[in-house]
Amino acid sequence: MNHQIRECFLAIAASAILTSCSEESKLRDAIPGIWSMATFDGSRDALRCFRGNLFFFRDQYVDLPIASGNCDFGEYRADDARGSWSIRIAEDGLYHMSVESANTVFSGDYVIQFESDTTRQELWLLLVSQDVEFVLQKGLIDMSSRQIERLVNATSNIGTLLSE
Repeated sequence: MNHQIRECFLAIAASAILTSCSEESKLRDAIPGIWSMATFDGSRDALRCFRGNLFFFRDQYVDLPIASGNCDFGEYRADDARGSWSIRIAEDGLYHMSVESANTVFSGDYVIQFESDTTRQELWLLLVSQDVEFVLQKGLIDMSSRQIERLVNATSNIGTLLSE
């Protein structure tokens, strides 16, 4: 009997691991492409602090906007625009994106949440760290509404984090 319980437990654990890996993979696959920064620290006015507002995600690399020196971030060189990124499920059960770059404005660990506007065919990505929060927008997305709904649902638990 104990052998059957152990096998059942292992099957459930394996299923949970595969499901979380599958969700993580779907999230990772949704990121590549061109995203525009819609807000930075909750403000559209802060966008003037950057030379451009585009993020180019591909494979594990990202090209980041560069701070223009108009704000308190300091000024960055074009060499600082390149970084790497990865997605993982953290111990808190939330999806996190890590960005590593010499561009310290965007380098860090972020909790991520997807939102959508299916009428305008836009996908939104909210990134929240201890220091900063910003929203990226990806328009004319090539995903079904069901795929978008899965992304939104998989990351919907960030709301509890933001309200704490």
